[in-house]
Parts: sequence; C-alpha cells; structure tokens
Amino acid sequence: MENNNEYNYNLLENYLEENKTKKNHFKIFINKVLISLIIMIVSLIFIKISDKNKEYFKKYVFNTTFNFTSFNNFYEKYFGSIFHKDDTKMVFSENIDYSVNEKYLDGIKVNAVNQNISAIQGGIVIFKGNKGGYNNTIIVQGSDGFDIWYGNLENINVSIYDYIDEGTIIGNCLENLYLVITKDNKYYSYEEYKEI
Repeated sequence: MENNNEYNYNLLENYLEENKTKKNHFKIFINKVLISLIIMIVSLIFIKISDKNKEYFKKYVFNTTFNFTSFNNFYEKYFGSIFHKDDTKMVFSENIDYSVNEKYLDGIKVNAVNQNISAIQGGIVIFKGNKGGYNNTIIVQGSDGFDIWYGNLENINVSIYDYIDEGTIIGNCLENLYLVITKDNKYYSYEEYKEI
C-alpha cells in the first residue's frame, strides 16, 4: 500500500513538472510574439511621423541586404532562438578536396561526382532555388558574415531559413559542385576563406 502511494505521488509530481515546462514554453512563445509586435508597431510609428523617417527606413530596410545572422545572434542573445534547430539532420565530414578546383564564374568548380555535399560552415539557409549559371543553389549565411553558395545540387535536404550546423548534408552532386564564397560583395577563393 505504501509503495502504491509513493508511485502515485511520483506520477503526480512528474505530471506537474511536465505541465510547468509546457506553461514555460507557452510563456516564452507569447513573449516572443509580443516583442515582435512591439518592434513592428514602433517601426510603423517611426515611419508615420515624417517623410524623412520614411525615406530613412526605405533606404536602410528595403534597399540594403539584410544580415540574418547578425539579427539572429542579437535576438538569440536577448530572447532565445528564433529558428527551430533540427537535430535529425545528418551530419558528417565528406572527403571532397576543395583545393583541387578551377575558376567558374564568381567562384570555383569542384569535382564532386556522385558525392553528398556537406556544409563547410554552419549558418542560416537564406536562398534555395535556381541561380543563373549555378543551377539548383543553396546559400548559407554563416555567423562570420560569409555567404557560401553551393550550386549544381540535386536532392536538396534543407529548406529556406533552416539553421544548419557545419557538416550537415545539404544535398548531393551528380557532376561538379559550384562553390562561391562572398562577404560584403567581395569574392574569396576557398584557400583565402580558410585562412581568415
């Protein structure tokens, strides 16, 4: 009888702990939504005050490239992660020799016939689609500010705005991989990028 009461007490305690955790997650979600609404309302008020503010907002919000990684780092520091980090994605180290390459458009062409392609840096997927000359392309913006383009991919395993880790398999390549490394409108070779 005493063991049964102890068992029931443990079940009740576990149930209450689970409910507390669920309530905390819900509160965090509501806080994030409220903070986002406050930022949006402040932005709208700022724009409405004067035409000068409207022009300033257009210039710096609509006409410049938005750095998702910087915003994510700032947001994560104060409010927690925006993005769901998928722990189920496969991660491994592929044996592609990026130093053996030839020039291709703004980047390089690497021999990666029938190979899985893994991310050479972690970051946020900011583009997924067909890019002129590069075919099916994924662009990953890293926390270091570099954008890395992976072109000529097949069977792409990531979605736009996914947060991926270094080594995450992003797709595979049937022929050559087109790799572009850029930061602040400047293009880097793979060797230059590795030295930075």
